[in-house]
Amino acid sequence: MYIEQVNSPQDIKQFSAEQLRQLAGEVRNALLTKLSAHGGMWVLIWEWWRLQ
Repeated sequence: MYIEQVNSPQDIKQFSAEQLRQLAGEVRNALLTKLSAHGGMWVLIWEWWRLQ
């Protein structure tokens, strides 16, 4: 998992385009997991954005 390798912006600058795509997916999944566990308005906003 690339998300575990990021400690600073400098770490991200070394990633390839494919690694950045995978990192973006990991960040998305982490956000969805957190937001779905805690609910609130963020879940509604995220679902609306996802369906666009």
